[in-house]
Amino acid sequence: MAERRMFAKTIINSARFLKMPSETQALYFHLALNADDDGVVEAFSICRSIGASEDNLKILVAKNFVNVLNDDLVTHIMDWNTHNKIRADRKVDSIYKDLLLQLNPSIELVEKKQRADRKNLGTDNGRTMDSIGKDSIGKDSIGKIETLRNYIDDALLPDLNLQAFDEWIEYKKYDYKKIGITKIVNMLTKYSYQEQQKIIDRSIMNNYTGLVEPKTNRNTAKTNNRNNFNDLVDNYFSKPYDGDMEDCEVIE
Repeated sequence: MAERRMFAKTIINSARFLKMPSETQALYFHLALNADDDGVVEAFSICRSIGASEDNLKILVAKNFVNVLNDDLVTHIMDWNTHNKIRADRKVDSIYKDLLLQLNPSIELVEKKQRADRKNLGTDNGRTMDSIGKDSIGKDSIGKIETLRNYIDDALLPDLNLQAFDEWIEYKKYDYKKIGITKIVNMLTKYSYQEQQKIIDRSIMNNYTGLVEPKTNRNTAKTNNRNNFNDLVDNYFSKPYDGDMEDCEVIE
């Protein structure tokens, strides 16, 4: 399930929404922020955690902002698809999906699909590159690597060469925390898939303790710094002296 949620201004800026009590509006935001990818949330725990009363929930039901699905206050956000566009290959089905479809058969839910960046990465003698990667890493390693993948920002996943990423994590024996994974992904996604593979291959072959960016970038930065310094020197000495020469001592 995603860590970020969005709100459509057409809904939250409408008179129908703004005429509700502020406590009811706050409850709606908390419900939507904690909803799963199908827009379903357990409202009872949310009401308890923020101190909202069930009367606020009843107002949301009366105004057709939410629909309560059972006596345990499992609740569906009515305008969920307007607020959030969930990618089919990133979606996690709600545990209450069957209940939702049973009470509202006509509802349009996003159908979960296989992740696009893991399809047909290439073949080798009938095996996909994805299966080759998993075979080389080993079954025991897959679970640990997938756990670390949960630290990756969903927005950066399409730009990340996951096969190369998995190789590096397996090489490092999964010794990373969330902040380390975040910095690795931010650095790698600046480059193409091919460049990411080269960076990781070079770091593994040279037994580096961390990933090292291409030397061309570092050399370019040094060259730019050197050119900037030279420009400063040239500009300084090219300025004409406008002081008084009479008080200067002449050295012969």
